[in-house]
Amino acid sequence: MAESELQRLSKCVMALRGCSRAEAERLIEAGWVQVDGVVVDDPARRALPGSVAVAEGAESSLLRPATVLWHQAPGPAAADATTALEGLVASGALTRWHLRQLQCMTPLPLPTPPAQASGLVVWVQDVRLQRAWQEQAALMEEEWRVEWRPASDAAPPFAWPTAEQLTALQRQAQPGLLKPLRGTLAAQRHIKASVSSQNAERVLLRLVMKGHDALALPAWLEAVAATSASGWQLAGLHRQRLGRLALGQLAPGTGRVLDPLERF
Repeated sequence: MAESELQRLSKCVMALRGCSRAEAERLIEAGWVQVDGVVVDDPARRALPGSVAVAEGAESSLLRPATVLWHQAPGPAAADATTALEGLVASGALTRWHLRQLQCMTPLPLPTPPAQASGLVVWVQDVRLQRAWQEQAALMEEEWRVEWRPASDAAPPFAWPTAEQLTALQRQAQPGLLKPLRGTLAAQRHIKASVSSQNAERVLLRLVMKGHDALALPAWLEAVAATSASGWQLAGLHRQRLGRLALGQLAPGTGRVLDPLERF
């Protein structure tokens, strides 16, 4: 086979389908193109025109930008969608075309070890939705479960400040400790925490906030604990809800594609 006979795969598909290069690349990246009977999802791959086939019923118009709700398990987060969402491709919920464009819009904070963060994160594909998300993030309420454990056997009983004390502590906090999101008015910001479960070995807080940067949450929690819950250390953060959407029955390490009619 002469090298000169090989052509870029996207060009082969363009000739087969009579379509644009952009459409050909979407078909390839979606996994609908085979070379010698083997699926190839790289538009730059070179192939013989006669060895290329497009799956019956493949239409780039069927490829709609996806938004994914993902339950991130405790531990290091995947840096890109290809690593994090591979299971959704295996199940057929997404194609590789989706993975190449999805961006994580709600990364989880990095607490001080041994504490870890887990819970709901959102991956958005459509660039317009990504911009809209950034603009609306300040108005979206978040719900967290915060776990505390005693730092030693001699730790005193856990005490968390009242709403009034919490407001005063926020005003006294070091600048930047709990950052307001850009463009958020003071009247739109709030943070409330209440004890939902408590025993000698573990305390769970329910925390609801809006208008604040979640990435700064661990430092703020530890600063509050230093003044009111001395002897206890942050053991875990778990985001349960963003706006109207909650994790529901999603198991750790799994996700689902949002229905177009669902709203945050």
